[in-house]
Amino acid sequence: MAPHLLIFRCFSNAVAKSNRFDHKFPIARSFAVFRPHVPALVCLVALHMPLSAAPPSAARLPGNTKLHVSTPDFVKLQKAWQRTKVSQIFDDPKLKPFLDDLANESTLAKFGLTWADLASVAKGEMSFSAFPVAADQLGHVLTLYTNNEAMPVLKLLAKVVVSLEKHGYKVATKTIGGFPVTTYVRMGQDKKERGQTLYSFTKEEMLVAADNEKAVAEILKRWQGTSPDRLDQKKAFQEVQARAKAKAKTAADFFWFADPIGLAEGERSTARVAPRRGADTLKVLKDEGFSAFQGIGGYVSVGLGENDFVHYTAVYAPGPYQKSMRMLKTFPGGDFAPAAWVPGSLARFDTVYLDVTNAFSNFGSFFDAVYAEGDAGTFDDILKGLRDDPNGPQIDVGKEVIGRLGRRITLAIDTAKPVGLYSVRSLVAVDTKDEKGLAQAIRRLMENDEDVKQHTIGTTVLWEMITREKKKKKGSKPAAVKTKAPNSAMAVARGQLFVANDVKFLEIILTSKDKGLADQADYLRVARALDKLGAGTDCLRSFSRPDEDLQTVYELLRTNQLDKGRSLYARLLVDLFGDNVIQIDGGTFPEFQYFRRYLGPTGFYGVNQANGWLLVGCSLRKQ
Repeated sequence: MAPHLLIFRCFSNAVAKSNRFDHKFPIARSFAVFRPHVPALVCLVALHMPLSAAPPSAARLPGNTKLHVSTPDFVKLQKAWQRTKVSQIFDDPKLKPFLDDLANESTLAKFGLTWADLASVAKGEMSFSAFPVAADQLGHVLTLYTNNEAMPVLKLLAKVVVSLEKHGYKVATKTIGGFPVTTYVRMGQDKKERGQTLYSFTKEEMLVAADNEKAVAEILKRWQGTSPDRLDQKKAFQEVQARAKAKAKTAADFFWFADPIGLAEGERSTARVAPRRGADTLKVLKDEGFSAFQGIGGYVSVGLGENDFVHYTAVYAPGPYQKSMRMLKTFPGGDFAPAAWVPGSLARFDTVYLDVTNAFSNFGSFFDAVYAEGDAGTFDDILKGLRDDPNGPQIDVGKEVIGRLGRRITLAIDTAKPVGLYSVRSLVAVDTKDEKGLAQAIRRLMENDEDVKQHTIGTTVLWEMITREKKKKKGSKPAAVKTKAPNSAMAVARGQLFVANDVKFLEIILTSKDKGLADQADYLRVARALDKLGAGTDCLRSFSRPDEDLQTVYELLRTNQLDKGRSLYARLLVDLFGDNVIQIDGGTFPEFQYFRRYLGPTGFYGVNQANGWLLVGCSLRKQ
């Protein structure tokens, strides 16, 4: 492929991949499969939390905690949860057998416990946390305030002992940090299975469970909440909590905090890593300065009015930024409505106001790391060749292409049917200040390239970028027939530079006369909901339909093809969980259509803040 075509594909992909992907129910539930040995899958639950002081458990956690989820009242959780449409999934006769089987594989079930058991002892704050206990290992801790409910706690612990003994665990007691702790030890049953030790203790009306001895020691060391090295004293934690609290307009249901890069790194270290295709995404993000994202989290409300969920999420990312992290320079914008060309059937629609010239200027190191195997300077060499090579187009891409673009970037994602490996069709559109000049520049760049095919749609020229299949070596065995990836395409029309990963999707955009997204009832519902939540002069606005947006990644899981998918969701799951997710047998998964009826439309808006952003959004109840 010609280098300049690769640049356009990579730049558009980078913009698309920078888009935040929200918490979606089916994927969140699948986490129980991906992390079967974490004792506290309760982090998947939404509870009722007042917007007051930091949760007490945060004072007992080390300052380098990577994930913390907290709620003060489990009983209120159940009431709030039952008000949501999503909760009805568990009573659906088509889904209940599958979800029951999934629940039976969770650690909670292996402890012999149910949600009712937890509710019988949870009389105050309940939290789940993960923090480093070794260079490549996270410890996981569950805390439950019991309000001195001695008998229910004894019954619960007795039930745990009986259940774990059935699973081959031996129960004993060990002194850790001068305090008696119950241990549950199970040796590996074969060479592939590691042995496992779980821990629990009760102290001052608090029940604590953990999967690591050092994690227990770290909690006990900070029991009085006075250690200077604790989570609630961490700058990122304080910033996230204060910023989210300042914006919140509704009573929240739980608080959460995460160090995103640190959490991903720690969780991946415990997963069996699958063979990688191309660059290591997590390593690239760290090397390119994205560790600047020191904290993300906030407050979430459950079952309020027409909302299943409302969130106030703060992103704390202090500068100065390094390398391609500098691309993320956003501006407040005033127009977020879908243009007439935006189809009404999209799975996702996002708009962001970005300094495009700045982003392009800082894109080179990312390109070199991902597409040039770390060969520094490759991106700049390509640009110089396009400008100076007497046999090339002799075009200054930065000046003649990027310099003619505006600040509004639109991402449109569509799900092609029937669902398959290449069903996720995405398009990036950037508005232009000089449509005629930009079209001429793109023509000069494309017209003499043998990997480009020209089409004419009305008065618009569409440039299809051909993906050539690698030639087989002589004497090699015939390869299995594979579905060919669609060709990408580019066009300048309707005041936009369009770049799409599927030429057919761009053709639809340029020719469709269907009712646009701006007139769709679910889009209008979300827009009104965001207005009520304070949307205004934002830098980012997002709308999605989870019943479409999640279908492809779910079907790839169900058909055991996740490692072959090219969508952002598929890549993230494989990068983070490796073989733990690839080896899931999806043959028993129910069809996605049975989840659709419970997944309502979602949206959020983002505003610029000093050293970060604030995101406010909602998931509406399915009508």
